[in-house]
Amino acid sequence: SGGGGLSEIDAWCLSGSWPTGTWSNNRLGNASNDTGTGTFTRNSEHNMPIGTGVTNTNGLFTFPSTGTWEVTFQCYLQKIGTNYPDVKLTMCNTNATGGGETLAETSTTLTANDHYHAAMSMSAMFKVTNTTNNNVWVRLNSDTTLYMLAGSKQNMLFKKLT
Repeated sequence: SGGGGLSEIDAWCLSGSWPTGTWSNNRLGNASNDTGTGTFTRNSEHNMPIGTGVTNTNGLFTFPSTGTWEVTFQCYLQKIGTNYPDVKLTMCNTNATGGGETLAETSTTLTANDHYHAAMSMSAMFKVTNTTNNNVWVRLNSDTTLYMLAGSKQNMLFKKLT
């Protein structure tokens, strides 16, 4: 009988230069094309990846094998100034034909001092049927200036379940 366990795990951290202005459907980790969206780097301090690992190109993550994957994103935001930003994160699947679907979404409003910071996270199950056309990215929307605290608090985590 077989052993089981996870055969593919990968983790990526977002780094960049903030604060930035508003975001409108900007892909996180796409700094070469969208100013202020940061860059994802593999979290090697935790010996990632286990297995082959996902591929990242400007915040667009491609999977090494078909199957069911759990994808998690988490970040930590801080408001700038006196405005109360509405923030929305969306995890998307975009295929090669330009279509796509929302896999997960979360939103918050940073208001008075008691909501000066916000931790945001979302998770989705994703059935990868084509390693060329199935990929994942995170879209950020904010109506005012935010500071995104960079480093190990910005994580994309990928786990192959089946």
